[in-house]
Amino acid sequence: MRAAVTLLLIAICTGITACGSDDVRNRKGSSADWNSRFVVWEGRLYSITKESVQRTGAKLGTVSRYSDEESERVRPGATFSNYFPKGTEIYAVDGTEAGKSIAVRAKNGGFVRLDSQGEYPYS
Repeated sequence: MRAAVTLLLIAICTGITACGSDDVRNRKGSSADWNSRFVVWEGRLYSITKESVQRTGAKLGTVSRYSDEESERVRPGATFSNYFPKGTEIYAVDGTEAGKSIAVRAKNGGFVRLDSQGEYPYS
C-alpha cells in the first residue's frame, strides 16, 4: 500500500511539472534578449555590436516603433528597436551576406553593425 501511494505521488508531481504554459515552453528566445540593445527587422532580431561600419549598402528602411516593454508583440513586417528611436535609418552592410548583419545610423552620424540572432521570438 505504501508503495502505491509513493508511486501515485510521483505520478502527480510529474504531471504537475509537465504542465506549463505553451507560451513559456515554446518560446524561441528568452527574456535575456532584452538585456541587450537590438533592432527587429523583417522578423529577425539583430543585436548591436561594438563594431562600426565603414561602407553601407542600400537603405533598407527605418525603425517604425520604439519599445522598452519586454512583452511587446510585433506585427509581421514591423521594424522596431528597444534602443534606437523611431525614424532611425537601417542599411545593408557592404560585403556582408543579406540577413547576417545590418547597419544603423548612430547619433554621431556614423554607422554601427548589428548581427542577426535569428528569428524574433515574440512576433
